[in-house]
Amino acid sequence: MRPSVEVRRATAADAPRIAAVHVRGWQDGYRDLLTADLLAGLDIDERAAVWEQRLAADEPPLILVAIVDDAVAGFVSAGPSRDEPGHSEIYALYVDPARWRGGVGAALLDAALTALPPSPVHLWVLADNARGRAFYASQGFEPDGRTKVQERQGARLAEVRYLLCAFGDHQS
Repeated sequence: MRPSVEVRRATAADAPRIAAVHVRGWQDGYRDLLTADLLAGLDIDERAAVWEQRLAADEPPLILVAIVDDAVAGFVSAGPSRDEPGHSEIYALYVDPARWRGGVGAALLDAALTALPPSPVHLWVLADNARGRAFYASQGFEPDGRTKVQERQGARLAEVRYLLCAFGDHQS
């Protein structure tokens, strides 16, 4: 039996727990994709400060947390697209590795899609992230042909853009 997942808006008090999920998600999820030095250099306190700042902004993006057994099990951040006017974008979705494949990611994505205005929704995922790409495909997203490469601490990160094609309950 899957544990109950509660999804709610994040508060500033959640920042350290969001940061811990974010760092663990990178370290476990990208272990075979990024350098060990880059992953080892991720700092939960630094990430917490970034999340505190985002949550304290006058108009913060949509940031939701999933609570399982009184702990933050994952988070999603979304809002207006950064590269496509009229679209919404899922900026980040991470689940604590201990909670992978337990419905947390789907619950977060569903809640974000429900909260976003009716518009096309896209997201960017690492091209080599087979687990992430399979998850988004299972949720109705498909690659739309757009790609980009970003550099982070000397690592080149190739990304693929996915567009929500099968809207399910969210179809307008």
